[in-house]
Amino acid sequence: MSKITATFAALKAANKTALITFITAGDPAPELTVPLMHAQVAGGADILELGVPFSDPMAESPSSSAPASARWPSASASTTCSPTSPSSAKPTSTPRWC
Repeated sequence: MSKITATFAALKAANKTALITFITAGDPAPELTVPLMHAQVAGGADILELGVPFSDPMAESPSSSAPASARWPSASASTTCSPTSPSSAKPTSTPRWC
């Protein structure tokens, strides 16, 4: 069972809903991505979604495309998003997806 599936199952068993948060990797600065992720967990996030800037921001909403456009091209996004990235090595039970 994936961490995301397990999180939803645990929340359902407790009759709770999930708080799923989103940030764009590297926005507002690459060195803030991981601390912002941990702040979301500390603030009660059940699942983290980490957006990766890409070359076609027209496919996203204005609120998603603005930070993506500001960060493209950013090598930090793909390295931060990797589950084996040293920058995200601090363990957490909160699932994330990119």
